[in-house]
Amino acid sequence: MQAPHLLMAVKTTLNASNLEALGVERRAALLIEISGGNATAKRRLRLEPADAENPAAVGREVRKRLNATGRSQSYVDWQKRKTLATDLTAQRRAIVGQVSTTDACDALDLMWRCEHVQRYHGSKSIRPGTRWSTSF
Repeated sequence: MQAPHLLMAVKTTLNASNLEALGVERRAALLIEISGGNATAKRRLRLEPADAENPAAVGREVRKRLNATGRSQSYVDWQKRKTLATDLTAQRRAIVGQVSTTDACDALDLMWRCEHVQRYHGSKSIRPGTRWSTSF
């Protein structure tokens, strides 16, 4: 038989079964709390209900975000570059993970749009010659 303190450690381990044991309401509250102040996480969480309701809605949400980012005329300084790269990476993951499974043509179009936004804002960054390969 294992010592009681060893059994306690198992319950605090972060894994799917321990999170499932929390229940739906508690997990939802934790996700809202954790995503507070993190716009990328909030956008990601908004995609899941859209995907469950209508898979085509994910493509529309990603397109809307890429269009808003692409229309931005602001200068991307070194402090905001990482945030932009994280956002574009999240959009790319949504395209690959969710949009491509339901509409390959839309996924390809969105990937081209994502690439265009990345190149456009990369050319406006503080170091125009810097490659974005770490984010894509």
